Amino acid sequence: MSGVQDAGRGQWRSLGVPQSGPLDAWSHAVANVLVGNLPDAAAIEIGSGRTQLRFTEAALIAITGARTPVTAGSVSLPLWRPFAVAAGSVLAIDPPLLGARSYLAVAGGLTSEQVLGSRSAQMRGDGFPGLLRRGDCLPFMPSAIEKWPVLAPGTRGSAPRIAPWWADGEPLLDLEAHAGLRVIDGSDLHLLQDRRALYTQTFELTAGSNRMAAALHGEPLKIAASASLTSEPVVPGTVQLPPDGQPLILLAEAQTVGGYARIAHVASIDLARLAQRRPGSVIRFEPISIAAAQRLWLWRRERLMRLRIAALARLQGKR
Repeated sequence: MSGVQDAGRGQWRSLGVPQSGPLDAWSHAVANVLVGNLPDAAAIEIGSGRTQLRFTEAALIAITGARTPVTAGSVSLPLWRPFAVAAGSVLAIDPPLLGARSYLAVAGGLTSEQVLGSRSAQMRGDGFPGLLRRGDCLPFMPSAIEKWPVLAPGTRGSAPRIAPWWADGEPLLDLEAHAGLRVIDGSDLHLLQDRRALYTQTFELTAGSNRMAAALHGEPLKIAASASLTSEPVVPGTVQLPPDGQPLILLAEAQTVGGYARIAHVASIDLARLAQRRPGSVIRFEPISIAAAQRLWLWRRERLMRLRIAALARLQGKR
């Protein structure tokens, strides 16, 4: 379940093309800015299992997201911090101790194939980049590291050079999964027989979840029998209610139109939290207003901009 992801294909949704892009956009963006990239540059979203990457060229990289052990040979490497690896280095990323997904960015960004203006992989769909397989080669620009001599890599086979600075990005992810997901009331919430049930009961994230949707299981939510619905637009974050009463939270590769009741919408800032939940996690919803959700989004955007300015200054050798 690993693949290359950039900002995705949001501009093609009117033609029915899924957006794609990272499930945890926060970790993806921070990994990029730590190595001097634009926040939406192509990076690797790393799913479950153990991952090994061999670098044929020297690179400046950063890994963010889930709390996962990372090593190069016998050297343990930090998260949320840039480091340079020499040509020939083999990076091992073990399954997460907390969280579900990691993001690996390379200075200069990955330069794999573009389709409809994006390098993002899709689980389904002919003609689009697919998820990664054993032995795949991922091109990038080795010359990009020359922009940041403060972290110049050593000769082939030498140990990684680790930056003395880092980003404190993990608190926004709630890796221990204590916080509820903040949701805006959906246009069809009034159809529920008991509107309070959405906020008073808990659900379990099931193993049937993927990049298209997070599938939940709990006491079924019931819709008024007389309700008549037509297909309407949906976006990542929309909470749909199928006939079985078990909510679905649409994610990056969701369809663009759906016929199920739209009972809520997850605030964009909390989609990163959802992306880091594992199957079996308890999910509960908390109401939030549109205005409050927008303020949180702008706050995170400003925080990312400040982080990028600070990272560029450090990479340039400024204090």
